[in-house]
Amino acid sequence: GDGNKKDSTEKIKEKKTHEENVDEFWSQKTSYTPESRLEVHNHMKELKKKEEKQNDSSSKPPRKLYADDGRAFNVNEPKVDFSLTEDDKNIILDVAVFKHMDSSLLDCDVQPDFVRVTLKGKILQLSLSEEVNVENSTAKRSLITGHLLVTMPKVKQPFVSENSTETKSAKQSNTTERKENESNYLEVDPKARKCVDIASIITDNQASKTASGPFGSHLTKKDVK
Repeated sequence: GDGNKKDSTEKIKEKKTHEENVDEFWSQKTSYTPESRLEVHNHMKELKKKEEKQNDSSSKPPRKLYADDGRAFNVNEPKVDFSLTEDDKNIILDVAVFKHMDSSLLDCDVQPDFVRVTLKGKILQLSLSEEVNVENSTAKRSLITGHLLVTMPKVKQPFVSENSTETKSAKQSNTTERKENESNYLEVDPKARKCVDIASIITDNQASKTASGPFGSHLTKKDVK
């Protein structure tokens, strides 16, 4: 029995010795208290700085959208594909919006000299080559491709003589084309002028054709950072 007592006493001694070693270890460490405290303090300071930097980068101030003279910068925060084309009467912006993106995450603002589309809070802003008519601008979404098509009539419309046979035939074809389009498009809420309402999704067969049409694109995604 004594032998067992001896063993257990030795085990307790071993245990105590181990705990004492741990205490010794920590007391050695804390014998440099001022330095180690300073080291820990500096380390914590660095960590805090890093954390603040990360927070700053995630909540950094919005990108500058205008030059000092008030001119709108070209900005493509969502890095989205688009084409900006024009004919005699309109400037047309076709934005390759992801087909399944909810229209509530899109916003479109047409101004006389620039157009701004916001996708999930990120801004695509493009300066326009000439002044457009804000009141008559429309924004429509294709059910087929999901693309957003913004049509902005130019303020300066080409003057064509009323009597020319060319004008009459052009007018007729325009009317036919318009009627065909109206069956594919749903008109945008007329109250939403400056900020064009695109909540309604519109079917269109012409969208991609119109935007990549015969008139050469003068601005593409590559031109905008």
